[in-house]
Amino acid sequence: GARDYLVPSRLHPGEFYALPQSPQLYKQLLMVSGFDRYFQIARCLRDEDLRADRQPEFTQIDAELSFVTEEDIFRVGEGMIAALWREILGVELATPFPRLTYREAMERYGTDKPDLRFGMEFQDVTDLLREAEFRLFQETRGTAVRIKGIRAPGGGAALSRKELDELAAVARAAGAAGALWVRRTDEGLAGQFAKALDEGLTERFIAATGLEPGDLFVVVIGHYRVLSLVDESHLGATEDVYHVGGAEAALDALRRHLGDRLGLRDPGVHRWAWITEFPLFDWDIEAKRLVAAHHPFTMPHPDDLPTLLRYTEEGAMDLAMARALFQEGIRARAYDAVYNGNEMASGSIRIHDPALQRRVFRALGIGEREAEEKFGFLLEAFRYGAPPHGGFAFGVDRLIMLLVGAASLRDVIAFPKTTAARALFEGAPAPVGPAELRDLHIAVVNDQGVDERSGA
Repeated sequence: GARDYLVPSRLHPGEFYALPQSPQLYKQLLMVSGFDRYFQIARCLRDEDLRADRQPEFTQIDAELSFVTEEDIFRVGEGMIAALWREILGVELATPFPRLTYREAMERYGTDKPDLRFGMEFQDVTDLLREAEFRLFQETRGTAVRIKGIRAPGGGAALSRKELDELAAVARAAGAAGALWVRRTDEGLAGQFAKALDEGLTERFIAATGLEPGDLFVVVIGHYRVLSLVDESHLGATEDVYHVGGAEAALDALRRHLGDRLGLRDPGVHRWAWITEFPLFDWDIEAKRLVAAHHPFTMPHPDDLPTLLRYTEEGAMDLAMARALFQEGIRARAYDAVYNGNEMASGSIRIHDPALQRRVFRALGIGEREAEEKFGFLLEAFRYGAPPHGGFAFGVDRLIMLLVGAASLRDVIAFPKTTAARALFEGAPAPVGPAELRDLHIAVVNDQGVDERSGA
């Protein structure tokens, strides 16, 4: 989702430098050249929309290693994090960290950065609640709409009616139409759809969800993400199914909201995990094409490699082939480190074979000429033999933010940018005069193509 910051060259008219989003390709080249271990505290810049945990300029701890597997990478990353938590917080972290595949994380928590300090895993109650005499549940029959929910232990007794009514607003803010709830009391079920469940269905619902007296169960109805394209004509466009994640995001937001309300997100508890086997490709709805989910240098999962090779034999990837390839759900040897619901690091095992790298470029619609123009130096290096290699990058600023318990990166960075990417102290970005622009061989034009500096 990030773009490069482009800097015009004064000495080479019409040419630009791209400020590094990451030292990714440089550290891969170091592995090719024979440096089998690399470590750097790197300054990076990304032109992207900002949030409390993102800044356009940031620092990351970068590492790359040759002749390694994921487990080797995890051992290095875990060792570094365990040492930091021991020396700074006096906390002994249990290693190895738990591992969850992307599919497991999405199905159980609705997010690829789950907060594992508490349970409340997603439960699919679609088949059960479709039997109820309740219009919203009955309307899901014969569709891909699902009914999923979470059980909040003690939530039914602890939350007031006003707090329960707030749940629908939390779901709507996250993109769903709303949320429904029931709670178990000593007399049975009470709540928004309790009367729609007859005695037998009530007993089966309690048994399936594990509801105890005092517990709360919250459901969100909608389309949940699937890992491949599914043809649902009533949605109007096939690719929409993959990206309709409103229900999923809403239930995740409700899980975190209830975790806060019930005091389950204890800042004194530290839960790390690795999320593995991310998708290799994502689907760009507007451009109608495959895009790299991580970056285009990520090694495909070995079990899915034959499928990728079959689709990328020769020629350009047309729309039908691209959609079919995405539908295969090819996994990547990519991984993230997550901590208490925050993404802290990303990494992958890299492609080291130039032929396979060209295949991935082909799948992404990057032709031979474009590949040579953009990445020819990497492909040339691979021709001389590249070792299997992989690495990771931890965000230093985000680590510090969480170590000190701050709510925003702006609390731990000197002279941070605003959410509008403005530097208030320096007044940047700012207009540049005609003389400086001429030196850089560029002009500033408005939407009508008029040079705003000269009026030409």
